[in-house]
Amino acid sequence: MSYAEMDFASRHGLVEVDLEDTIDKATELLRPHRGHVAVIEIWKTVVVIVLFLLAFTISIVVGVIYDSLLWSGLVIVIFCVVILATVWGIKCSYNRHLRNSHFLLAVFCRAENNRHYLNLGLELRPGFLGKWIEISIVDTGAHPDVITYFKDRFL
Repeated sequence: MSYAEMDFASRHGLVEVDLEDTIDKATELLRPHRGHVAVIEIWKTVVVIVLFLLAFTISIVVGVIYDSLLWSGLVIVIFCVVILATVWGIKCSYNRHLRNSHFLLAVFCRAENNRHYLNLGLELRPGFLGKWIEISIVDTGAHPDVITYFKDRFL
């Protein structure tokens, strides 16, 4: 830990073990969804490469058999339409898993805030696309407790 991190921790009563425990819990919670996202990306790449090789081969065979570039062009246009439909379908599945992981991280951060961090004057928030956890300091200087702070902030 750097000096700034140790100073931050000492002022707010945050112990490094608590933070590591929170990160470990979040990692275990999100692992299935993030794993699906990675697998979907790999499958998308494999499908695009296989379809490209297939269309390339068919285009050459059709061009040689019919001795016309028009038929080869038609095969390439069909390939482009199939690739667009495939990538769109895969992205729908990909987006569903990203939404689920972001929602789970938001619920997890809320539970951890209620359990431990709000009492220390800190707040956990999900980062961009649920890829990290953001820790912010709750400014309770003008408010007697955290509940009134959140009521003023959200209302």
